[in-house]
This record gives sequence, C-alpha cells and structure tokens, in this order.
Amino acid sequence: MTSNNTAFQDEALYLYAGGEYFDFLLGGDQVAEPYALYFSGLPYLYPLIAGAVDAFWGLEAARHFSLICMLTVTVVVYFMTRHFLIVTVRL
Repeated sequence: MTSNNTAFQDEALYLYAGGEYFDFLLGGDQVAEPYALYFSGLPYLYPLIAGAVDAFWGLEAARHFSLICMLTVTVVVYFMTRHFLIVTVRL
C-alpha cells in the first residue's frame, strides 16, 4: 500500500525549491541551485507560493493550491479560445 501523505519527486522538488526561496527572502542563504533552468511556468513565483503554503498549512494545502492554479489556467485558456473563435467567425 502506498502512502498518500508524502510528496512525489517532482512535487517535492517544487516544494523544496519554494522553501529555499522563502528562506532566502526571510534573510537566509542564497539559493545555489538554478531551478529556473528546468522549472516550467513561473520558476520563481509558483514554487515560492507553494513552498510557503506547504510551510504554513502542509502538503494537502499545497496540493489544493496547485489544483486551483491548474483549474484557473484551464478556464482562462478555454475562454480565450472561445473568444478567438468567435472573433474569427465574425471576420
């Protein structure tokens, strides 16, 4: 049986990087790993927020934050596509 309360490797890396960014902003050590070279999207903002959410409210809250981000992007892309299709049909 697998444990559901542990982070997967990719998820854990984003949360770890976010924790490092968060510590740096609070006066900690410089972040040595160049995460922006291989993170997609907003390589500084998303891990920072996810790491802070994980630090204050735990892994489940960080997963909910990720779900909200994913659903928001999906809805925005849907409405943009719908708008562009309507504009194209009118032309």
